[in-house]
Amino acid sequence: MTRVKYADPAFNLYDDTALVAFLDDETMFSYEVATHGGRVEVPFGVLRKALRKAADLHLTQTTITRLRLDIAASKARGEDCVLYDCF
Repeated sequence: MTRVKYADPAFNLYDDTALVAFLDDETMFSYEVATHGGRVEVPFGVLRKALRKAADLHLTQTTITRLRLDIAASKARGEDCVLYDCF
């Protein structure tokens, strides 16, 4: 492989340590990334809970918007979670 192209712009959670810790507590995020090649399914309910706790998790407006868009796009495809590629 020489290039990866995404249909939608990707966003990076590297600096969102509180959100990553929250996702880890709610979904075994770090375990899934470490053991399943970097693909993680996050249920809509977990992402909505994170959005409700946006202030506590120090989420930027960009991250809030991106999470909402991810939920909407996945829902439009008939899915019940958002699938993230983590690398």
